[in-house]
Amino acid sequence: MFRGEVNTHPIQLLVNYWEISPSRMGPHLDDLLCKGATHMASFVPWHVVETDISHRLFKFLQAAAQRKMTVSLIVSPELGIHYTNSGLPKDFVTKKENTAIDSKGAAVLSHLHPNSFQVPSLFSVDFSKRYYSFLSRVDTLMADFGRSEEGILEGVTLVLTGSFWKYYRSAKDS
Repeated sequence: MFRGEVNTHPIQLLVNYWEISPSRMGPHLDDLLCKGATHMASFVPWHVVETDISHRLFKFLQAAAQRKMTVSLIVSPELGIHYTNSGLPKDFVTKKENTAIDSKGAAVLSHLHPNSFQVPSLFSVDFSKRYYSFLSRVDTLMADFGRSEEGILEGVTLVLTGSFWKYYRSAKDS
């Protein structure tokens, strides 16, 4: 499996870094590394970026860099990630004027664990402003991380996907 320092068959895991206590971050990644995981992917919940006072994202990237593990950070909203309101800010998903509606005028709902909520409309002015603010905050965080610790971002890739937008297709209308 290993040739010198290179793993020819890397294992990639999806890791919810926000569920790992800061004191367990290093030991948790050590355990994954011992099991052959060298690359991790993780969603970056929108709400976490706006409220992360424990600096878990920084600690996660720091621990990964110290172990020479690579990380793909998925910064697009994704319904179904294991976070309340799929990581979308609570105040945002509860405003009626931000709610997406289907072709029959009914609210588009997400019933994915851990809770059900109304999906925000991509056409909401508030959505666009807030989403671009979120992306700007991610950019600022990455710049701050890079300045505060040399090499912390060498193995990090930011990923933007269209995953959130696929939920606007109704199975009934297909």
